[in-house]
Amino acid sequence: MTKVFTGSAAGDGAVVVMGRRGNTVSLSDGDIRDFTRYVLRATAGQVRVFGSVDGTTFPAAPLVLALEPAVDGSDNVTEPQGTFVAATSGTRLHYFFGVYKALKILQKGATGAAVTLFASER
Repeated sequence: MTKVFTGSAAGDGAVVVMGRRGNTVSLSDGDIRDFTRYVLRATAGQVRVFGSVDGTTFPAAPLVLALEPAVDGSDNVTEPQGTFVAATSGTRLHYFFGVYKALKILQKGATGAAVTLFASER
């Protein structure tokens, strides 16, 4: 099963509002432990992702995201080794894995953020 969440925020440190509950502390009606693979794309601004294993406590440091390799205008992969980031970069895809009970996505910087998060099962 795959689930897609979309959301947006305005203001540095603002919570990106996603899902039916509208608070990103929980991205679904229950918890999200059935999902282990995530793909995140910020179509505007930058965001940081925080994961919680108990559903209420979030670490001070964001998750490290794997950034899709860059491709130049000649279809050459210019970063074949991959890159890891703590905040989204441009409109490229970002990946992370893990079993979390809740995720919190916060805007970084003054530019409003808009994101799409794809979550899939183990």
